[in-house]
Amino acid sequence: MLMGYISRCETAGRQTFCIETSSGRIVWDIAGMILDMRSMKWPVIHIKTSKLRITSRFYGDSQYAMQTDMEEPCIVVELGMGMDKLVDGNHRLYKASRLGIEHLPCYYLPMNVHRYYINGYDEVTYERVISEFVVQTYGSNDLICKFFT
Repeated sequence: MLMGYISRCETAGRQTFCIETSSGRIVWDIAGMILDMRSMKWPVIHIKTSKLRITSRFYGDSQYAMQTDMEEPCIVVELGMGMDKLVDGNHRLYKASRLGIEHLPCYYLPMNVHRYYINGYDEVTYERVISEFVVQTYGSNDLICKFFT
């Protein structure tokens, strides 16, 4: 199994985002998030592209990315202790980086909100997967001590 594997996948015809580690798998319902954020008129904030790039690697189609709509808000979730993860908008982030755009419009979902969009949410699995993902991404066990305390 790949460690800290992140993929955009389709589940029952719905757009989802996954983080998978040896501790398990977390799957967010992106389609549900988008529908709810639009219908609730969730506030859009602007986040620095340099901050979003810290935990986002681009493995997509660069030609497609350069054609994406930059007005469509990305979705960023708070993993814990101020650590965030872009779960929708990786193509827009790639395009912004290539064009030198410093901020992207984003829906920002704190932990208490985005957990409702995790398929089969289980707190123990969430903490294990995210802890492992944070160590792999940031390379420090010290962060975990602060992460869920």
